[in-house]
Amino acid sequence: MKSKGGPYVTSVHPLAEYKLEVAFDNGERRMFDVKPYMTRGVFTQLNDRSLFDAVRVVAGSIEWPGEIDLSYETLYIQGKPISEPRNKKSKKSKTRDTDTGVDRLVRDRRSHYSSSSRPSISTEEGLDIANKMVRTAEENRVNCALCGGLAMHVYGFTRATVDIDFIAATKLPLRAARDLEMGGEAYNVQSAEQKEIEVDWIVRDDDKKEVYEAALAGAVSTEKGLPIITPEWMVILKYLAGRGKDQIDLMWLLREEGLVDRELVKQHISSLFGRYAFWPLADMDNLFLEADVMKARDQNGE
Repeated sequence: MKSKGGPYVTSVHPLAEYKLEVAFDNGERRMFDVKPYMTRGVFTQLNDRSLFDAVRVVAGSIEWPGEIDLSYETLYIQGKPISEPRNKKSKKSKTRDTDTGVDRLVRDRRSHYSSSSRPSISTEEGLDIANKMVRTAEENRVNCALCGGLAMHVYGFTRATVDIDFIAATKLPLRAARDLEMGGEAYNVQSAEQKEIEVDWIVRDDDKKEVYEAALAGAVSTEKGLPIITPEWMVILKYLAGRGKDQIDLMWLLREEGLVDRELVKQHISSLFGRYAFWPLADMDNLFLEADVMKARDQNGE
């Protein structure tokens, strides 16, 4: 069935044999075996036990150092139940908890990895901040477009997100909280509720610069005038990012009826990669097929 925004992860505890005990906000606990993932891609790094043990809860999902992550959907759907749902007022689990609603820094001494366990932001407060950033960009004649988790909210998938992402042509004359590794800066902006929210202002200066520039050039506006990356470019950016949460977003986008023009996605890929487009196009055809299979299962109530 389609996700309705949860259940989100509230705690995670690494176990022997590279398994995780995961608790969710509906009171369930599930056992998740990471080993099948550890033979491919970035997940091979988790064979380092100290890195594996550095797992933490971030925005309702889990994450390891180096932005290695798994989504709450994957953990819940593929995890094996080890308890029945409990009443929310029942005694809290003694596993390693992340305090919901509290902005605190968690540091693992062995890996020297730090991750903010910031609370998720709502669509309303996210859009309020996004519109402020767009006004600032317009005042400084900087082209920008919303992307990331909040863009997924706009398109209808209200998954957990803790920050706001923009693609932009250049940086803003604001005080930066930090530099982004991919290029650009992060700004801390106060919401109407006086909550500090991070805005990642992405100005790529790496090997994906051309792709992001093309996505920015093809941006559209919502009915309320908010510039946003098109669903087709969202699919491509999610495909290139390849993280757990990006895969979930990608599948959701492709499963939504009439949202993504698949032929336009392939045209963009062909234009970007030229004679090297064969493998990305083959990957995309496989993703289209996988999305269709998942959609059929959704419709059958599986």
